[in-house]
Amino acid sequence: MDMALRQNRNVRSKNMTNKETTTKREGSWLRAFGVFAICVAATFVLPVIAIYGDSVLPEKVTDFLFFFPQFAFPYGGFVINETYRTRFLFLPALTSFMSIAQWILVAALFAWSLRRAKVRYLFPLAVGTIFLVAMVVKFCFSIAGIQIELDAP
Repeated sequence: MDMALRQNRNVRSKNMTNKETTTKREGSWLRAFGVFAICVAATFVLPVIAIYGDSVLPEKVTDFLFFFPQFAFPYGGFVINETYRTRFLFLPALTSFMSIAQWILVAALFAWSLRRAKVRYLFPLAVGTIFLVAMVVKFCFSIAGIQIELDAP
């Protein structure tokens, strides 16, 4: 009887360990996804920083901060230059969906690949990934002769 009770306890403790490990894995994946989502959402704060920091920051930095959201969410600004006009590449209704789909896909890949990384490493890696993805998308479209038309005041 004593032996059967010990075996039952061992089985229960193994099951608890498996559940805890699964929960830990899911939590780390969600943590990385959340950090990336916060960093992507923070790109919309950059123009505000550029406006209020205009007197302090160099002109190149304020230009970068002000226009970066348009580079990070570029699909509404892609234009094809023709002889007497420019025309937009994508329909306005489609551009929001494309931007959201792109960043959800990148966030999922980021979260999956860095699910075991510590939080202190996730923020700089997320910022670097956002910058890199924005520049790669711009570069890929520029190879085809498609440019981003930036909106400025």
